[in-house]
Amino acid sequence: MPPPLAAPPLEPLFAVQGLSRQAPDAYYFSPAYSGSGDDPVIATEIQPIVAIQPQPEAVTDRLFSVYSTTNYDYHQLIEQITQSTFNRNMKPFCSSHSQLYTGSILTILFLLSIPVFADDFQTALVSAALERTQHSVRYDGSYYSIPYPDGDVPSNIGVCTDVVIRSYRALDLDLQRLVHEDIAKHFSEYPSQRIWGLSRPDPNIDHRRVPILQTFFRRHGVTLPVTQNAADYQAGDLVTWMLPGNLPHIGIVSDQLDQDRGTPLIVHNIGAGPVVENILFHYQITGHYRYWPEP
Repeated sequence: MPPPLAAPPLEPLFAVQGLSRQAPDAYYFSPAYSGSGDDPVIATEIQPIVAIQPQPEAVTDRLFSVYSTTNYDYHQLIEQITQSTFNRNMKPFCSSHSQLYTGSILTILFLLSIPVFADDFQTALVSAALERTQHSVRYDGSYYSIPYPDGDVPSNIGVCTDVVIRSYRALDLDLQRLVHEDIAKHFSEYPSQRIWGLSRPDPNIDHRRVPILQTFFRRHGVTLPVTQNAADYQAGDLVTWMLPGNLPHIGIVSDQLDQDRGTPLIVHNIGAGPVVENILFHYQITGHYRYWPEP
């Protein structure tokens, strides 16, 4: 068998990062097959996907090394993967596997690209949160009538939830709108009536209340274990606490660590404006979440 050829640079398309034989005959890239006869080119249990990243040479080297040994046209493969994301024309190669429906490969690409997308979003969220610490904000939780959507209280005031709201808004994610749309449809799932005696949603204040955000993140994000292990808290995670006096609190895990114990620092506003500091285990943790929009 001839040695694999070197892979050329890849344009910003999709690339397969690795193959596994744990699930044989799983999926076929049939339209670009350049061999002969009925021998399919099998991509068994496609694992990580790198989506829309320019020239990932290390990834394309592995991709081309695998397929060059099967007389597979590398450029046609990339073209077919790319086209399938738009017209869903990927078909199974062998008639015996006709149960593989059109567009199955697109589904795999979408599902397996989520971790990559999520990591990028978490990184951007941390940057947005750290930027909030550059603003002078007086702690003030007063009720304000604000526009909807994209409404905000005056920029020089805010509370812990406003750090979260403004960080997500910097990434074009409006928690005011998202929370209101969900609570309007599922009011009984939220603690508005139990805690505040409300009978309907209020887009002026709902998203600025920690218990409401906790419910929203449980419903639409990932609820993670609450532990005393610092390594369990990743940059971009959301953590809620109960402060003395039964005061709920929320903050964003940063990518900075305490120099002595390696505990991730938290971006939050507990009274002195947005700051980044080591408070993760200083209070009773009541929730641990991860939330990003759909890619």
